[in-house]
Amino acid sequence: MLAPIERPGKVLCSGINYHGHFAENPKAVMPNSPFFFAKLPNTIAGPGDPIFKPALTEQLDYEVEFAVVIGKRIRSAASAEALEAIFGYTILHDVSARDVQFTDYQITLGKNFDNFAPIGPCIVTVDEIPDTSDVRLKTTVNGVVLQNGSTQDWVFPLGELIASLSHVMTLNPGDIVTTGTPAGVGYFQNPQVFLQDGDVVSLEVAGIGVLTNRVTLENAHVSAA
Repeated sequence: MLAPIERPGKVLCSGINYHGHFAENPKAVMPNSPFFFAKLPNTIAGPGDPIFKPALTEQLDYEVEFAVVIGKRIRSAASAEALEAIFGYTILHDVSARDVQFTDYQITLGKNFDNFAPIGPCIVTVDEIPDTSDVRLKTTVNGVVLQNGSTQDWVFPLGELIASLSHVMTLNPGDIVTTGTPAGVGYFQNPQVFLQDGDVVSLEVAGIGVLTNRVTLENAHVSAA
């Protein structure tokens, strides 16, 4: 199976949008309004594709994200209009290189190595999940549950997230907007948990399915190229 959208025009990921994720990060500041960072086209991967562990990181981390696929062009939308612009939902794995990300607190580089955004296993249309206020999300690594949360823990509701973005930029069909990750990321576990070569990571979102990828050393990717 391939990524359901091979090259989305934009991938915008919401930062700190779960109360639990905020609480586990001692340096986090609760945002007064939604904020986002971008994933670039080289990060997109599909179900079963490898997650490449770069030589530049020893802190490869996982994040399950409930993701929205935009279905209608919107600009400067109100919350209700933003919700009406949604085509459907998928899972996005926001893979992160924490030691790169936190070196200078510049998010872009640590989030945008090759294959750092697997998506899938499908897109379900909005009628399949008519209520997004309490959707369960889970991450397992080698069968061990490390994240287990619900969208009920969101800081900002879905309509507000999308509307806020639309006041900055036009959102077009095929764009992907994520909604943050629940508590339990590897960096804030005690002891810390980071992904290693051969690890199998499965992200599950109720109503969508399971997205599974295996970690592979970057040198295998570079050699194949």
